[in-house]
Amino acid sequence: MIILKIKNFLAQPLEKSLVVKQDDTLKGYTAIGVTLFWFLLGLFIIATGSFINCNFDKESNSLTLSRYRWFGKLGKAVFLYSLNEIVEIKVESSDSSEGGFVYRVILMLASGEIVPLSGCYSSGFEEKQEIVKMIKSFVASN
Repeated sequence: MIILKIKNFLAQPLEKSLVVKQDDTLKGYTAIGVTLFWFLLGLFIIATGSFINCNFDKESNSLTLSRYRWFGKLGKAVFLYSLNEIVEIKVESSDSSEGGFVYRVILMLASGEIVPLSGCYSSGFEEKQEIVKMIKSFVASN
């Protein structure tokens, strides 16, 4: 657009001056709007996720498991288990929709109840196996 104005100015020798103004304000607002949109979308995705806190306490011989969504604004479910109830700690696997396996750490209680320590399965068997070892070591030292 600016180049065309300059060409037209040079082609007309009777013109004495040329004022060309470029305003990129709209592009700036668009960039800010797009950035803000992606930030809010990311925050929304994080907020809708499930949050789980595990608190293993030797002093009270208990495990407190808290599950909540929306940063706890929509309520929080708290479960209390005795460490003596835990009969097995292991990595559970499931078939992935993309092929292969996904994993999660579970606690098996004397009642037969299975308590998952995460809201969903994910990759990383070795990482989860390390978590199992740490929990077993903690429970055994109790």
